[in-house]
Amino acid sequence: MTVYINGVAEPNAAPYTEGARVYHSASQTIPDAIGTYLAFDSERYDTDNIHDPTTDNGRLTCKTAGKYAIMTCIAFSGNNTGYRYIIIRLNRSTSIVETEYGVVGNVTASLIAATIYDLIVG
Repeated sequence: MTVYINGVAEPNAAPYTEGARVYHSASQTIPDAIGTYLAFDSERYDTDNIHDPTTDNGRLTCKTAGKYAIMTCIAFSGNNTGYRYIIIRLNRSTSIVETEYGVVGNVTASLIAATIYDLIVG
C-alpha cells in the first residue's frame, strides 16, 4: 500500500490500526448524582492489548502513541427528572469530551460523546 504524506509517496506506510471496542454485557446501575466509572467486561476486538476485561475494566491504556478516535454511546433508562452526563477522562482526571442531556419525559435517553485526541503511551 502506498500512502501519500504531504504529497510524498510513502510505500511502506500503513494505516493506523491499533484500538479496541469494549462494552458492558449487562445493564449497570448508576447512582443518582454520583460520577460512576463504567465497567467494560467484554470486547469485540482489542488489537493492541489496551483493555483488560477483568482488572480495572473501566480503563483503556494507550500502548502505541498516536491520534485516536474516542467515542461512546450510552443509553439511560427513562426517568422524568434530572440530567444525564457522559464525561470521557484522560487518566481519570482531565476531561477530554463531555455530553449533557436534559431529560424530557420518561423515555430512554441515548447519548454519544466523541473526540479525536493525541495519546501518548501509558
